[in-house]
Amino acid sequence: MQKIQGALLIIISSIAFGTMAVLAPLAYKAGATPITLLFLRFLIAGIIMVGWMLVARIPFPRGKTLLGLILIGGIWYVAQTLAYFTALSMTAAGLVGLLLYLYPAVVALIGAIAFKEHLTKPKLAALGLALLGTAFTLKPNGDGFSLGVLLALTAAVLYAGYIVVGKILMEDVDPRSATAIIMLSTGVSFGGIVALRGFQPPSEISGWVAIAATVLCSIIALGTFFTGLEKVGSTNAAILSTIEPFVTVGLAAWWLGERLDQIQLLGGVLILLAVVFLTQQELKKT
Repeated sequence: MQKIQGALLIIISSIAFGTMAVLAPLAYKAGATPITLLFLRFLIAGIIMVGWMLVARIPFPRGKTLLGLILIGGIWYVAQTLAYFTALSMTAAGLVGLLLYLYPAVVALIGAIAFKEHLTKPKLAALGLALLGTAFTLKPNGDGFSLGVLLALTAAVLYAGYIVVGKILMEDVDPRSATAIIMLSTGVSFGGIVALRGFQPPSEISGWVAIAATVLCSIIALGTFFTGLEKVGSTNAAILSTIEPFVTVGLAAWWLGERLDQIQLLGGVLILLAVVFLTQQELKKT
């Protein structure tokens, strides 16, 4: 029963994460900029998560670990989320959501290059599958390698780096406290960018609803993910999380009228199969 509850929580988390990618274009249509949306999302969600830590008496990280988390949130995660959410303003949300899920393949490549991890034949096969899926996903796109597509790919690479560095920093830290610090640091950094570039909120009530829903989805996604993670483990959580881009594709078709053709959807399936395969290979190492 505990594993079933955990699986349901991870699925809820994935739905919330996938929904955020579709809410962003709705906020943009109402006049908000990606920077303003991200500032409000991270600052409000970060404050709420820090408040949750205080109420639950979860200890804060200290020293070099705290500084490292602040730098990851204030610089690295700012760059990653800005690339991702700017891509959502230029390219179909479903396509952006699928391309982000190249990050496990990039993590494997970083491990091989930076940490001399051995790329086994199964891992190489999974990487080949991910590249083939990317080719199928991008080939039918009329814009080819547009700026939006390049930003989506950049977001995947930056997120992979965030995973690798974050794993090292968060080895002995409660993931909830680490996430709270990263989110608040990201919000503060976006506040600095807003101060320089200007605060541009939505001009319609629908935009504010989309922003409020984005903040709510952030809190739900993180809260249910960490609770579910404790029940099912990281490998099962990673596999269950692969429903996220399908949620984005489905909601983008429903709410935004976007359509990915059959070849692009096949490419997305190949990318996600590569993710599942890589995750299973990591499980065999433990």
